[in-house]
Amino acid sequence: MIKPKILCTGAPRSGTSLFNLLMSHFKDLRVCTETGTPKDLFTNFEVFSTQQRPDGKIWNDHLGNGKKLSFIDNLNEGIKLIAIYRDGRDCFVSARQTRPNDIQEMIKKGKVVYSSSKTETTYWYSLRETEKWLNSIKETFKTLEEVKGTELEKNYLVIKYEELVNNPEVEMKRVEDFVGWPLDPSYLKFHEAANYRRLVSSPHLMGGREYSIPIREDSAIEGAIGSDHDKHRPIAPDSIGRWKKPIHNQRMKDILTLYGNEIADMLIELKYETNKDWINEIK
Repeated sequence: MIKPKILCTGAPRSGTSLFNLLMSHFKDLRVCTETGTPKDLFTNFEVFSTQQRPDGKIWNDHLGNGKKLSFIDNLNEGIKLIAIYRDGRDCFVSARQTRPNDIQEMIKKGKVVYSSSKTETTYWYSLRETEKWLNSIKETFKTLEEVKGTELEKNYLVIKYEELVNNPEVEMKRVEDFVGWPLDPSYLKFHEAANYRRLVSSPHLMGGREYSIPIREDSAIEGAIGSDHDKHRPIAPDSIGRWKKPIHNQRMKDILTLYGNEIADMLIELKYETNKDWINEIK
């Protein structure tokens, strides 16, 4: 049985890190748990994940001739493509840690614990980067329309983050059928060994196999900021609707000032909303 080549992608903070860890539970498929497009892409790994570029295309550092930028380009190369999307409002209020400047030097010395500042309002996106989400959605659904009724359709799968965390067994069965490879049921408890899987799958991320403790430095952990989890978040819908928290009101106002109509229209198109009344609820 020939192993597939699988690319998983989405806008920043759309669940790509979570999905990458879930993909690492496919039996006998080698999954790269580092971010970006590694040099040994599809040589040492069958599956890799990369966030979409600001224009919605695929980062192509090591994708060969530099032309495989769009989803269609990759599908035409025989690559299976999985795109995950999420309510942009929750992406916009997602937080990240502020990292120490000497993190790389600390990795080289084998140190795995460091201080960092994290609050609910150290936002991942800048205001102008809101366009990243808009462009990612456009590329995702433009491709869905383009492949409909063609041979490429069977190699393209779109996953909604909210469905994944609300109904993981249903959604991952869809993924398993799409991949055509067996999925270990242990994925439902992925968070219990997530750092270990990252360590054994991608030693470069963790500083090399000589270090037995993984570095607490990845977006799957940062996704737990502002929640009840201080490490990896289990599969759960508790981050849905985070944008409604009063602490994010000013953030949402600023974003709506710049992109209000475009975001509101997109959310209706994606069926997250049926009208624009939610805007008036932000005080």
